[in-house]
Amino acid sequence: MDYAKNLLVELLTNTSKYFDKRLVLNSDGRKLLDKIIYILSTNNFQNRKLLKSVRKEPTLENVIKLAEEVLQLDAKTLLQFKTNLDELRCYEEKCCD
Repeated sequence: MDYAKNLLVELLTNTSKYFDKRLVLNSDGRKLLDKIIYILSTNNFQNRKLLKSVRKEPTLENVIKLAEEVLQLDAKTLLQFKTNLDELRCYEEKCCD
């Protein structure tokens, strides 16, 4: 379970490496997400509905929701990730106009 937590932190701290300009996981990010979901499902993670939705729609917002559940992040840390998300959206809007 600690390995899954470390992988989630890796995804969230390296968004430019694992997410594309639409804030959806790229192929490397999906590989990490698959590992995370496998580990969580074999460790009897309770919220299987969340795992399915993240796998179906691997956006940064959904990965943050998974991190909230798994890492039990406090509000300050989540706010930092969400600020990062807002900055990426702003960049995307300027970049893709």
